[in-house]
Order: sequence, then structure tokens, then C-alpha cells
Amino acid sequence: MIKSKLSSITAIIITVLICSSFLIPEQIPISGKIPWTKTKYTIGIGDKIELITMGDISPIANVKCNPDGVPNKADLQTNFGIIKTSNFGCLIGKIGENGSPFYVGTNLTITSESNGDLYLGINDTDLKDNSGEFLTIVTISPINTTQSTE
Repeated sequence: MIKSKLSSITAIIITVLICSSFLIPEQIPISGKIPWTKTKYTIGIGDKIELITMGDISPIANVKCNPDGVPNKADLQTNFGIIKTSNFGCLIGKIGENGSPFYVGTNLTITSESNGDLYLGINDTDLKDNSGEFLTIVTISPINTTQSTE
């Protein structure tokens, strides 16, 4: 009887562990020191991309920022930003190795206009003094390319 209950409890624990591993989304670390992080996601035209990001980096000494970047620092944006119109130190992305960078920040949902691998990075051209990392959850909803014959 005790052995049977232990087996049942063990089975329940294993089931919970297996199921929970599917429920916890993967968080991709984006280092403040790396120009671009290639994700495992390949994007197609029309795919819906959802990005949710948390964490902090220091894009310069004694300054911390979240994925929205450092606000009100036009001089840093102009001198060191990859995207001059987005906050310095914010999370940015691109589709394809040579794709045009776009603002991501804390939360972004877009429909892709191009094909390629998804890259994420920091809006900063001088990364040697950076520290910290962002964690990004990526959800891709591919466009349905199959036609129903019914």
C-alpha cells in the first residue's frame, strides 16, 4: 500500500515537472557587451513577432537602464546610438544579418516585412564599458501559408 502511494506520488511529481518545463517560456539572455545576439528564431514575411524583455544593463559607468534605454540623453543617442531616434542603451532588433535595426524596448509586437534570423542587441556602438543583460521572451506566430481545399 505504501509502495503504491509512493509510486503514485512519484508519477505526479514527474508529470508536474514535465508539464512545467513546457509552461515556462525560454528567456534569451542579451548581453550588454555583445553587438548582436543571433536567436534561434527564423522569421518569415508576415510572421507576428512578440518580444517581452526584462532586466537591466549599464551602457555607461554609473548609469543603469531597463530595455527602454536611458531617456533624455540625446547626446548619447547621437554619438553612440545605432538607431539615433531611440533611447541610448535600449533593446533593438533586426531580421537578417544585414537587416535594418528597429526599436524593441520592454514590449513589442510587430508583423515582419522581411525574412531571416532574428537578432537582438543594444542601441550602443561602444560596448566595452557595458555590463548586465536583458532577458527576452520571444513568441513567433507564423503566417498560415497553407490553403484549405475544402
